[in-house]
Amino acid sequence: MLPISVQICTLNEEKNIRDCILKVLENEPEEIIVIDGDSVDNTREIATSLGVKVLNVGRIGLAKQRQIGIESTSLPFIAIVDADDRIENTCLRTLLTQLNQYKFKAIQASVQSLHNLTYWQKAWGLFCSININDAGPTNIVGRPALFERLSILKIGFDPFFTYGSEDTDISYRFEKSGLSQGIGTGISYRIHPSTFIECKNKWISYGRGYFRFVFKHNEKEKSILNHLFYNIPIRRSIRTVKNGKVIYIPFNFLYSFFTIFGFFYEKKLINSKKILDDYGR
Repeated sequence: MLPISVQICTLNEEKNIRDCILKVLENEPEEIIVIDGDSVDNTREIATSLGVKVLNVGRIGLAKQRQIGIESTSLPFIAIVDADDRIENTCLRTLLTQLNQYKFKAIQASVQSLHNLTYWQKAWGLFCSININDAGPTNIVGRPALFERLSILKIGFDPFFTYGSEDTDISYRFEKSGLSQGIGTGISYRIHPSTFIECKNKWISYGRGYFRFVFKHNEKEKSILNHLFYNIPIRRSIRTVKNGKVIYIPFNFLYSFFTIFGFFYEKKLINSKKILDDYGR
């Protein structure tokens, strides 16, 4: 058994949670914990039937869910996996080996698309393969990822990030603390959004999270705006062309447009005194 606690945060994931857990079980971790946000479907019942530990923590926001998870184990390594991830049966072992070999404190899996049935799923798959899967050191780790427990506990998840960019915040604070991060070769297949509406909602959520990140870390505003206005629509479209996939250029520009919309929408909302008071800002 691998000395890893696999943490899966959920909210109404009855369609995904069984297959996610079954793939995690193939990796033979010592522990699997589902941290549920008070689902109204059968998420918790399905997870319990598979013999994993289930915590129902209520509608407290994603970062708080993750924090409760990392505080609930004594194992030396923590893997954060989402319900729409399907990790290969050697993924965790590979990541653990590479984390130790290269002395990383956090390492992300290589993300590939589980389904390529629609334009949007194919575009997401290409986006990941040419933009986020380069193995080696990095300054940002997404999901799924493996962490040294003491390091992730030291940094901690900020409850201000209720629905996104909690990983951006964590990675930035890892970087500032001198904790090394990397991209590994362990593979996870992700269920990407299959429709434009699903993509649009995800992008807007990304943008809202990015503004919260900038609100907290003012010094990163220029780099985040450069990412939204240049990296996503231009730089990544150039990579798309070099890979001979011109048809997916519109995906990058739509990604940019709706993420920018979410960024400025959240900027407007965050000025509400109630929002700031809720998080002690």
